[in-house]
Amino acid sequence: MIFKQETQILKCTFEKEHFSKVKAAFKDRWPVVYIIEDDEKGQAYIGESTNICTRICDHWNNTERRALKNIYIIFNKVFNKSVILDLEAFLIGYIVADGKYRLQNGNGGQHVHNYYLRDEYQREFRHIWQLLQDEGVVRHGITLLENQDLFKYSPYKILNLDQFNVAVQILTDLKYDLGNNNQSRSFIIDGGAGTGKSILGIYLLKLLIDAKSSPAWTAEEEALDENLSYIIGHLSPNLRVGYVVPTQSFRETLKKVFDGIQGLDSKMVLSPEDVANSGEGLYDLLIVDESHRLRRRRALFNYGSYDKANKALELDEEATELDWILKKSRYQLFFYDSRQSVKPSDVEALRFFSLSQQEDTRNYKLTSQMRCKGGNDYIEYINNILECQQEEMLTFGSSYELLLFEDVEDMVSVIKEKNW
Repeated sequence: MIFKQETQILKCTFEKEHFSKVKAAFKDRWPVVYIIEDDEKGQAYIGESTNICTRICDHWNNTERRALKNIYIIFNKVFNKSVILDLEAFLIGYIVADGKYRLQNGNGGQHVHNYYLRDEYQREFRHIWQLLQDEGVVRHGITLLENQDLFKYSPYKILNLDQFNVAVQILTDLKYDLGNNNQSRSFIIDGGAGTGKSILGIYLLKLLIDAKSSPAWTAEEEALDENLSYIIGHLSPNLRVGYVVPTQSFRETLKKVFDGIQGLDSKMVLSPEDVANSGEGLYDLLIVDESHRLRRRRALFNYGSYDKANKALELDEEATELDWILKKSRYQLFFYDSRQSVKPSDVEALRFFSLSQQEDTRNYKLTSQMRCKGGNDYIEYINNILECQQEEMLTFGSSYELLLFEDVEDMVSVIKEKNW
């Protein structure tokens, strides 16, 4: 165990006359994480610093921060800069899911990093969460939160290196297009199940909204900050963006998530018909999640509303929801996985392939597996089995088990047990 000293939490009223208490406790500069909050307002800000005395004075000069009531400073003599960056990201992710506060934080620079003995430090993070529960700063336990939609789809999720690199490249390319007066462009981000397409899409939307809403906004990562500042300055003054979700159940889930995030709104979550029927001109940017579920005119429940949308857009009867998106926006980000296109009503994979091959389309690939501990090798192995292409049996360690059920309810019961 690396912890020779216990983690401590110093609570102080967030008023300038009480800052002497902080200065007395932190005469030496030391890495800390802090939470500034107001229980009654339901607002909080989470940050880190190696000079908390100077940092709290900076926050006092910020109108939003000055309106908060208390500050909790978390410190341990064995915490270094890497640890507090990780702890800050940990607390942001879980406090958003806890739902007690809407965070004033932006999400620029939230991507994964590694450091010595990270696993041991992260076990201490869970102890810190319990301390915050005891203080009444947070309400729910970690296990409960990890099963919440607000945790799974939070724009504050830490990006892996694969996701972060794609995010930077998309923004770099968008900056280039705007600088060269390219009036429209399709971006296709191809990725299998579990590669974090939705997380990346929501992350990008939050970045754009924060950068547009605050003139003083900056990202922690220079690559993001430089590109975003340029992009926001060259899109229309009344930035019009939307997050398109073709499936109703997932759309309703994300609407609830967006309502719990500062700067986002459930009205940003759109169906393809919402886009088609919008009479306010072009969207600057549409982010389309689960693009493989966009529909064509096959096996539909309601042909009337579908045909009405095509007519309103002056498209022929066989036009698809993909055509609606292309016609109603300048730039489009399509998150796509051909393997998940399973319904006769889905736009054909050949249509997306054709779009990907066009000269003015940019293509990206997500490959890192986030949902399955076996990683990409395991996913490829299962796909090969299903496609009758696997010639030899492979093993992936003793932690994997294969269970066959005769009753679906028994299967659901076992899954629930493993969740808890």
